[in-house]
Amino acid sequence: MIEGRPGPARVAALFVGLAKGIGRLTRSELHTMNALPALVAERVPKPGVAPKWVIQGEIDEAGRLRRIYTILASRKLAAVR
Repeated sequence: MIEGRPGPARVAALFVGLAKGIGRLTRSELHTMNALPALVAERVPKPGVAPKWVIQGEIDEAGRLRRIYTILASRKLAAVR
């Protein structure tokens, strides 16, 4: 349960929980995409779950994570290798 935690801790708990349910990755690489650091990952195909996704982080002036972007749409990731 993540109630009562400050915003950053709640977001971290959400991503940890999601990561536990992903299953085995077949590939993961760090890249820079659209001038942001990005993790490109692929998993064993499973019905109803995106086989490839990108998680990008926007860093503020103090070096802290400001925003997290996730891209799951296969058509948007067609050119990502």
